[in-house]
Amino acid sequence: MKTRFRTATTVLATSLLAFAALPARAESVTLKLSHTYPDTHYLSVEGIKPFAEEVKKRTNGEVSIDIFPASQLGKGQSALIKSKLVDLAYIVPSLEAEKFPLSSVMELPTLFRSSCDGTQRLWTILQPGGVLDKQEYAPQGYRVLYIGMMAPYDVFTTSRKVVTPEDIRGLKLRGNGAAISKSLRSLGAVPVSLASSESYDAVSRGTIDGMYFPASGILPYSLETHLKHVLTGLHMGSAGAVMTISERSFKKLSPTAQKALTDIGVETQNRLCAWLDRHDAELHKRFVEEFKMEMITLTPEQSAAWTAKVQHVVTEWFNEMARVGKDGKSVVTAMGINPTH
Repeated sequence: MKTRFRTATTVLATSLLAFAALPARAESVTLKLSHTYPDTHYLSVEGIKPFAEEVKKRTNGEVSIDIFPASQLGKGQSALIKSKLVDLAYIVPSLEAEKFPLSSVMELPTLFRSSCDGTQRLWTILQPGGVLDKQEYAPQGYRVLYIGMMAPYDVFTTSRKVVTPEDIRGLKLRGNGAAISKSLRSLGAVPVSLASSESYDAVSRGTIDGMYFPASGILPYSLETHLKHVLTGLHMGSAGAVMTISERSFKKLSPTAQKALTDIGVETQNRLCAWLDRHDAELHKRFVEEFKMEMITLTPEQSAAWTAKVQHVVTEWFNEMARVGKDGKSVVTAMGINPTH
């Protein structure tokens, strides 16, 4: 009898020890993510949604992400993180320029040649520990997970064909962002700041003569029927959006989940930039064949003539940053670009 009792006790003790040795399952958490784009926007379809899906998959359900598109929770994305209403936000720095002045480097002319070129260069300064992270994001309690950088914008016009810098003079063009507006003004154009959703009405009514806009943004806003000419091959800047997470929320995650979000972020931006560059090329072909637009592609020599007209915008940006106590030259240098080029 005693032998049986001892055997049963031994089995129970062994089972309890084995159970105690099992790693504790991390508590599941649901993070809130806000962004300004429609749910069907390509930055959502090709970037934000796959990012969230992969996080849930890679963490085996430990981390789920609820997405709130189209500014459902409010327009100021960084403020939503600050107020703890959300954990993650896809911030468009050009819409919050007062909080992210150095991030306007994304809009500068002559620095990038493609979406992936801009993405890789910007990631060196935006990733944790990078120059831009240390100066703008980390001090405000944000951690950057990835960047969605547009390919260089094209000039789309409704009636006037644009080939040389002189052709753009006097045209009213949708052009958002301080640096982009300066580039357009230096060419003699009139920049008009408009939300993308307002562009269709402005073009169709003749309020503006065209757009300085990404090729990938034309079809989502049904602009293809009103635009007749496309000038491509420019390197006058574009814009980007930054996926950020509250450092507070990030630190609450398990080390495994933290690594998953970090790794998936980099994978997302690499896949997204490749898609954007490929998609732009496909769209240029569609613009001509399907929508009968006239495509003008600048030669390197012609592009250089445009670049010469806007190069001073970079120097002026350095001076503006210096006046507010920011070192713009160090940001550009850290991207592997000669600030005097």
